[in-house]
Amino acid sequence: MNFQKLIETRFADPVTALDISARHICYGSAMGRIAFYNIKDDKDQALSDSQPELIRGISHSEKGEDIFVSIGDISCQRLSEEDLNVIDYVQIVENIEEKVHKANCERSFTLSYSHYNCVLTIDMGGKGKINSIHKLDKGEDQAEQNPPIMLSNLNTNILENYGEESQVKFSQNTVPFDFDGQRLLWMEYKTKDERVVYIYYFETKTKAEIIHFTKRDGLISHMKFLGDWLFFKYDMRQKSQKIIGQTKDSVLATFVSHNKIRDFDRNIEENKRNDQIGIEIREDIEEQKSQKDETFQYCCVDESEIVYIFSDKTSFVNKKNSGFQHRIRDCKDVPSDLKDKDLFGMGYPYYICMYGKAVACSSDYGVHGERLDEVKQKAGKKPNFIEFAFDPQLSKNGKQQSLKAGQNIKEVIKSLGYEDCSIKYIVSPFIRTLQTAAYLQFGITGKTDTTLITNPSICVKLAAKMKQDPLTKGTLAKYDLKKVISDYLDQKVGDIVSDALAKLDRPTFPEETSKQRYIKGFKDIIQSHFIEQESLKQVIILVSHSDGINAFHGLNGDAGKISHPSYCCTLLHELQQENQEYNIASTHLIAE
Repeated sequence: MNFQKLIETRFADPVTALDISARHICYGSAMGRIAFYNIKDDKDQALSDSQPELIRGISHSEKGEDIFVSIGDISCQRLSEEDLNVIDYVQIVENIEEKVHKANCERSFTLSYSHYNCVLTIDMGGKGKINSIHKLDKGEDQAEQNPPIMLSNLNTNILENYGEESQVKFSQNTVPFDFDGQRLLWMEYKTKDERVVYIYYFETKTKAEIIHFTKRDGLISHMKFLGDWLFFKYDMRQKSQKIIGQTKDSVLATFVSHNKIRDFDRNIEENKRNDQIGIEIREDIEEQKSQKDETFQYCCVDESEIVYIFSDKTSFVNKKNSGFQHRIRDCKDVPSDLKDKDLFGMGYPYYICMYGKAVACSSDYGVHGERLDEVKQKAGKKPNFIEFAFDPQLSKNGKQQSLKAGQNIKEVIKSLGYEDCSIKYIVSPFIRTLQTAAYLQFGITGKTDTTLITNPSICVKLAAKMKQDPLTKGTLAKYDLKKVISDYLDQKVGDIVSDALAKLDRPTFPEETSKQRYIKGFKDIIQSHFIEQESLKQVIILVSHSDGINAFHGLNGDAGKISHPSYCCTLLHELQQENQEYNIASTHLIAE
């Protein structure tokens, strides 16, 4: 398998939708970027740099002449595959600036398929009202609860409500899996040991239970429709269902299709073009012309960065069901710098798709947002100097973002009545988090004599792919403090000290997982710096990594998840002490 092209996306703006045609690789992002890569001309084209919500889906019509783009629960647009012009759209929300909609979109989940856009309303169990605004004849506003399902159809420009007649209800225990325009597939956690998979049929407006899983069935991570088939990925291997293949590691993204070439693409010559992350792009048109609907191709990528293709076509699978598989970093001609990166380290939802013999897959290109090893160089500029690949620095833009984040946090501290309190800065000992903390504190205080406290318990996962232990081989470990403060932190702080109150051992390299270590680290900091101290009112600012934000969020017992944490994502817990215990009085998401 040959590496052909890496399409770079914006820093801290992960891909949230992906599709391929013979002409384009189409993708959307969390910040609303809608972009296309022209395979033939080797050019990128962005139709939109931002939208009010993330791009939830991009797909082609059956014949391939149209492209459909789902923009959150706001609208669904139809574009021309020929010239990428917008043909028409369905507006789901009339006024996207309304506070009511902002509350609603936090409690909705959107799936798209071709010209259909399906918005699910999640019942938060009394944690907030879910309302939509409708104009009455008298001109008054009345709040009404959103229906469980809102389905928009671009072919008819009609928005319809479903689910109430069948008592469909989606909760925080619901896992939406798939939607094919006619059916909706989801799983519901009934108890700790029981899960039920449901299908909702839009034509008959009925709901049906189709599969029950128990604890012994293991984790069910992905489920997909394809005609009368249902494909799902699970942990346990000895099952009565037909096994089409096995992967080495946990699956991150899946895609299943009949993989027929669309009519619009039949006249395009066979291509060997580029994809989004370096998996070979080809269009084997003639081979696919006679392919029947009874065939399937199942494509996935796992945590080991291996791409698999399982199929009932003998050209792709063998008798042992091992299928076609290839590790991305082992592709021919893959750039050496890409081989050293952890492609799936951020924990984002990832996407993979296949068309003909073309495969595209999204990634996060590294451990942390805007970093020197992630910034594209302009022509004539000297390349960025990366001293340690496993401990990269912030770019100039990243430092300015940290400064701005500090200024925003300063206003939040003031609004909550903590402006006169002392502030501690407890930081992961990576150079990028130290730089973030240095500029962040300068944005808050305007001073350069602040002391940063390093605590390795809140550092990023020490993955084996780093090849060396950043805690013992990184920038802070190699150089004396004066050099680090002068050359790397630009004299924005006065000192860096280790956390003398920490009770946990330093993480051991390499780590298989980091979530529980994060949780223990956060709890140890709260106990040591908050509960056991005499100060009645103080502010502690933790500067950690994106893979720790949801562990910190979960300290309040909320199962909610920040799906796409951006660089300088900021979450605030307000604590109240009760004897030798604490409770979280309130949680504020300052910047997602």
